[in-house]
Amino acid sequence: TLISGVLGGEIQLTDRLRADLGVRAEYNDYVQNSENTSPFDLDANPATPYDSVTFGNTSFRHFNKSISDWSASVGLNFRVSDPLSVYGSAARGYKMPALDDLVEVTSQQRIDLFEAREVQAAELGVKYAAGGVGLTVNGFYTTVKNNTSQGAENAPGGGTIWVIRESPHTRAFGAEVEAVVSPVAGLQLLGSGTFLKAELGGGVDSLARFVGEELNGAPNAIGNLAAFYSPQAAAGLQFKADWHYVGE
Repeated sequence: TLISGVLGGEIQLTDRLRADLGVRAEYNDYVQNSENTSPFDLDANPATPYDSVTFGNTSFRHFNKSISDWSASVGLNFRVSDPLSVYGSAARGYKMPALDDLVEVTSQQRIDLFEAREVQAAELGVKYAAGGVGLTVNGFYTTVKNNTSQGAENAPGGGTIWVIRESPHTRAFGAEVEAVVSPVAGLQLLGSGTFLKAELGGGVDSLARFVGEELNGAPNAIGNLAAFYSPQAAAGLQFKADWHYVGE
């Protein structure tokens, strides 16, 4: 069961300053009714392990978990001049546990370990647009807390077990650049780049030695260049070219 509400709006504080506000509240009620499993030897002969299977044993486990959380954001945009603006934003969000993390849990105490992940983000930037040129430059910081999840691991004696692990906070910070240029009629050039560092933060005392280590799979740079050309003499015809870059 999920119940949520959203409220947002835009407020023109002055002729030059605009505020964008939003808030969301959510309540999740999770109920699990799952059949337990047991090993069955189909021919009752321990000398033939190949026909031993794990199957439902007609007993069930019943758990429930209720989680409520909220998110809010505020953004400010200040028009310095007609072509130039400065903006900033701050947000607090959340991410509810994935249903897959709860399916194999075998006790209410372990279900209670799960909470919504908390996301905090901030951004500050500058926008410029004039004469066929648009440019945006910004810096950002994001952190994710309450990283608890469940995964399959190899059991010491063989087979698979499901284990709940608490991971350190994660954080990322960096800068973004985006530009749009129209040098001649019908031609538009777009370019963007994101440069960041994603790493493990604190939050789990036993894993403090990993603080500052870079996250696997998070690139340090992402880039994109694109060109669009629409000949004025041929309505509906457009040529496109695109190039992507993903760093290590």
